[in-house]
Amino acid sequence: MLYPRRVRLIKPLSFCFAALLILVSAGCSKHDGTPAPVINSITPMAAIAGATVTITGDHFGTSISSASVKFNGAPATIATITPTVITVTVPASATSGKISVTVNGVTYQSTSDFTVIAPPSVTGITPTAGVAGTAVTIAGANFGTAATDAIVKFNGVQATITNLTSSSITATVPTAATTGKVAVTVNGITVQSASDFTVIQPPTITSVAPQSGIVGSTVTLSGSNFGAAVTDAVVKFNGTQATVTNLTSTSITTSVPANATTGKISVTVNGVTVQSASDFTVIPPPAITSFSPSYYNVKDALPTITINGTNFSSTVADNVVKFNAVQATVLTASATVLTVKLPATATSGTITVTTFGQTATSATSFLIGCPDAKPSNLSITSITDSGGTGAFQIVAELDLENAGTIPYDIKDFYAQTYVTTDAAGKLGNAAGGNVFVTKSQLLNPGDKKHFILNWINGINLSIYSYLRVDVAPELTAPTECDATNNTAIVKLK
Repeated sequence: MLYPRRVRLIKPLSFCFAALLILVSAGCSKHDGTPAPVINSITPMAAIAGATVTITGDHFGTSISSASVKFNGAPATIATITPTVITVTVPASATSGKISVTVNGVTYQSTSDFTVIAPPSVTGITPTAGVAGTAVTIAGANFGTAATDAIVKFNGVQATITNLTSSSITATVPTAATTGKVAVTVNGITVQSASDFTVIQPPTITSVAPQSGIVGSTVTLSGSNFGAAVTDAVVKFNGTQATVTNLTSTSITTSVPANATTGKISVTVNGVTVQSASDFTVIPPPAITSFSPSYYNVKDALPTITINGTNFSSTVADNVVKFNAVQATVLTASATVLTVKLPATATSGTITVTTFGQTATSATSFLIGCPDAKPSNLSITSITDSGGTGAFQIVAELDLENAGTIPYDIKDFYAQTYVTTDAAGKLGNAAGGNVFVTKSQLLNPGDKKHFILNWINGINLSIYSYLRVDVAPELTAPTECDATNNTAIVKLK
């Protein structure tokens, strides 16, 4: 009776022990007794596709074929594996999310998300060439949101970013930049432009020769980076464009343009302008405003002529003065006054002053000669017979409007009266004729002189009586002036 009761008590205890053993085994290992994998850390926690990621933990095993890693569900390639470390490559299709490690069918998932970084890309550069300081726009994607998110380099030389959006970067070509690729680095990821950016070296002016000149004179600029053709550079003299006649990379030949003024010379190449260090002096042309005296009487000694004007040279040798093409000797010089000795062979004509290749011509002529008077319209106003005594008073008027052009001193003129029985009125004492001389102060050409001649103790006037008036200078050597047609004759009766 007691034996069956023992059997019933032992069966329930056996079942309980077996169940407890199964529960303990399931909590500690896989069904086959292998511990489950554990992820302790992931380095880095963000990266682009293709980057290497290190997963540290436990129970990874040693066989790559027994383990697998996924980035938010995208299978990754395991590079190396140890029981505590797995190195893996972020797959191209990966997106941000959890990383899972599966070993022998048991999966463990990271507690934090892994961020898949989209790499930057460069699709274009505008412009593709420029000098240092040029603003360049880089088009692309995934640049970030602030200027500090990216680093831009021109062939290895870092540039300053002035503006940045996710798809565009504006950067300034750095001073030391050279031709090459443009690189953009975002989150440690660097991409380059497909083609080179050409850094244009700016022109330089090292010297200008000469430093001064007249309009039209040739000027040579020395420097660098001028180009290869005359159309590559624009040259200006203080803002007035000049014509480039010859150009190499290091030299420009040009000429001073009309209307140029003193100031800097500028050269513009590829939109970049540089200036000469010092001013170029444009020498203005001379001008003659007046001269004194304005005529010369050959009976006098050669005079010194004063020429007034502007833009003369203060150096005597720089001024060439000519009287009707005959060169004179310059005695003194300033910017506004020249004194010169009239050359002995000079003739009437304009005066020219040539300074630094530029010539000024006087507006009026300098006159040289003798008083070649040609009086006309000698008329008798009245003849008064003094009571038959043979004394006559002749009132006459002489018109000098057609006299010579040189205004000689009035003392150089005189009148003579003749009475002759010569039908032709020739000078001389014919048939009892008498010669009477009365000086008269005749005026300058263009004037009329009313004068009275007294004829005393003369014979009765006859059909052959004439009044003859000569106008001539009082010369000590009359051969110096051989004036002709300076006689006016009128029949008295």
